Amino acid sequence: MTQWLIRKAVWANTLIHRHGFLRYTTPTNLPIDARLKWKRVEEARTPEERLAALEDYLSAIPAHHGTEKLRLQISKQIAKLRQELRQGEKKKGKHSYGIKRIADLLCFLIGPPYSGKSEFLLRWTGGASRKDMGVADLGGMKVQVVELPSVVPGQRGKPQPVMPDLVIVFLTKEYRDADAIIGAYGRYMLDLPRIAISKDGIGGALPFDVDLRELEKVVVHTTGIRRIYLKSPQEKQADKKPMIFRSEVTVGEVAEALHRSLAENFKYARVWGSVAYQGQKVGKSYKLSDGDIIEIHA
Repeated sequence: MTQWLIRKAVWANTLIHRHGFLRYTTPTNLPIDARLKWKRVEEARTPEERLAALEDYLSAIPAHHGTEKLRLQISKQIAKLRQELRQGEKKKGKHSYGIKRIADLLCFLIGPPYSGKSEFLLRWTGGASRKDMGVADLGGMKVQVVELPSVVPGQRGKPQPVMPDLVIVFLTKEYRDADAIIGAYGRYMLDLPRIAISKDGIGGALPFDVDLRELEKVVVHTTGIRRIYLKSPQEKQADKKPMIFRSEVTVGEVAEALHRSLAENFKYARVWGSVAYQGQKVGKSYKLSDGDIIEIHA
């Protein structure tokens, strides 16, 4: 992240315990990466997701005198969540399946046996970090790809401790009903963004050997993700790591996400990508598209 943006990122992040959760109230100097990781904490849907997000957030907070209290508060929250999860496991007699968010997007590969999930995992991620998980890079956005155990309609898959952002379901000649396969893993997954893939030419499914660049476009379109790349007026190149937004976003909302004062003192922005001509000057209300580069002037 460029230094000019880091200097802009003086933002509120002292935390208050309230019903086991944390809220920002007072300012501390932190890199923008930490603020973006805090958004993942706010978006966490389960205790397991929240724990993983807090651990990731803590790792992004620089260790110095000004952050001692913040790091202590986060560490206490992590310890509390770990204890609650251990107690919950003892009561249920079950254990977590070990899935933790480690990337911008979480994707589950699901389907019946011999549908090609493992082979596809290796091809998409360039080599799994363990036998059932790997990470794919989509233009600087990291996608954590997890292969779940095979299930067929009529069976019941194991419940997962985290909610994915995307489900890729593998269809075969014998099992071609995507809803039936997804429902076997849990009916809660039926409402999630999905992509179907098949080795057997099933109608409506992507071919198993789909070009990975085409798959990237389908993933972005299906999830509604917007990857926005920041550029400093003093630099020729944009940052390689994008800001990730999970729905439509305007220039003003990007400025606000970086820092409130940046939005308040906003003059104009230049955008490369979806505009009529490259480097076009736009205002706060301009709606950005996935892959746009933005240079904010304040």
